Amino acid sequence: MINDIGRLDQLQIKDVEELLAKVFKLLDDKEDEKAVEMLEEVSNTTNYFLRELIGKLMTNYSNQKKISKIAKRMLTNKIYGIRATALFYFHNRSSDNPDDLISLLEENYDSVPWEVESIIYETWKKKPAVMKEMMTRWLKSDIEKKRIISFHGLELVADRDPMYVLDFLTNALDDESVEVQKKITHILLQVVKSRPAETYPYIREWIMTGSEKRVRSLMISLKKIISIYTQKSFKDKSPDFMTLTRQVLYDWKAEPYRKISHIGHKLNLMIKREASSNGHQ
Repeated sequence: MINDIGRLDQLQIKDVEELLAKVFKLLDDKEDEKAVEMLEEVSNTTNYFLRELIGKLMTNYSNQKKISKIAKRMLTNKIYGIRATALFYFHNRSSDNPDDLISLLEENYDSVPWEVESIIYETWKKKPAVMKEMMTRWLKSDIEKKRIISFHGLELVADRDPMYVLDFLTNALDDESVEVQKKITHILLQVVKSRPAETYPYIREWIMTGSEKRVRSLMISLKKIISIYTQKSFKDKSPDFMTLTRQVLYDWKAEPYRKISHIGHKLNLMIKREASSNGHQ
């Protein structure tokens, strides 16, 4: 028996392989209705890893034209697990073809969102150039959900390509979506911790050129940065982050530009309050 969640062990994987072999035999014998019924029954599961395995095994069938037609119908099924299994099948078939992969994600981001996010995450690891082009385009979409998803996996390239990530955030700063603003904060925290030297000049420029509304949004991120900076634990805090954050706090407080010095004073006051609070514990 396979659990509703969790990875599959070797015996469970073998059971699924044997079941798919029966599906393939039915298809060979032209008993398509029975084959589809069996395939959809096993695909109707909440187990992510089972859906992923079935989708992968479907690519082993000898007649790909036939099973591809079945998978296309599965993509429109009212049951989420069946749609997700079909998505994994097409992902495995299109993984070496960037154009097919992009079309797959474009067509299914709304109907199978969790699996699309998972595929995006994995593709950032394997094909970052494809993701850079695609997510930059999604960020410009009129559809809020696409703009939200476009941030998924950005943390994977925050350290090795901070300029791309920071330019990406620059283009999202004034987005009206609350969920997009939450994504900006999350990614900004990742990139400032790993690459503070590149990040702080961007933040300063964003403040200098932005509206009051933008500055208020950025203050949410800055407060979180200060919270990380003042934590006693050194987990996830590089020496560069600590040193440069300390220097930025000093420099911003003495800035001749009021927008920057005002924020510098507020951030330094937050640190004093935090230190005072810790001293009384």
